[in-house]
Amino acid sequence: MEAIILAGGLGTRLRPVVPDVPKPIAPVRGVPFLLFVIDHWIEQGITRFVISVGYRHEAIHAAIGLSRRGVEIEYAIEREPLGTGGALATAAGSLVSRGADVLALNGDTFFDIPLAALVRRHSERKAMLTIAARRPEGDVGRGYGGIEAAADGRVRAFSGVTASAAGRLVNGGVYCLSPALLEKLDATRGPCSLEAELFPEWVREGNGIYAFETQGVFIDIGTPADYARAGDLLAGKLRRAS
Repeated sequence: MEAIILAGGLGTRLRPVVPDVPKPIAPVRGVPFLLFVIDHWIEQGITRFVISVGYRHEAIHAAIGLSRRGVEIEYAIEREPLGTGGALATAAGSLVSRGADVLALNGDTFFDIPLAALVRRHSERKAMLTIAARRPEGDVGRGYGGIEAAADGRVRAFSGVTASAAGRLVNGGVYCLSPALLEKLDATRGPCSLEAELFPEWVREGNGIYAFETQGVFIDIGTPADYARAGDLLAGKLRRAS
């Protein structure tokens, strides 16, 4: 199974504490954050990565390289900011296994979920898109948009960002996409957002979109406060990533 990693954002909120490198390779106890993400998914069976890059892509390429533990890494370069939707569409053009399900990941997020279970649920539901989601705990999930889902996990709607995430599922930034949904991505559409534009659009169209709920370790390093927590949360994986 191939994975697309979205790593082209500007990371402006993190620059006060990490001014010198793009957010996905911000050091966590001396190791680029993105290596923790890549290693986690290699261990679960991902066989090839396409990393969508834009801002300071040369630095990401230099830090990560063209392979990791024998797994190929390719780069899809955004020549202008495309948003998460446009970046995914561009990166999809570099996939080798065009007829297979694909994993898509946010490059600034680590979410410890069981890939086999995610793919199995995706297959059982005959889903077009399955979104890994979690229930908020403490500050985890605060400031995120919510997911409104039926008892069987089918997504009914997406709600806006609120200060409190209590009682909601929140998007964990890990997605399983079917080949049919990848075909809907139009690389000529231009800049667009997966979360704010494409996902709600696909729900309105009646596509089979489901949430897969799990409570694995989750960290989004998008803010200085969350970045500060990453070292403790990922300490057990440090030796393997070093």
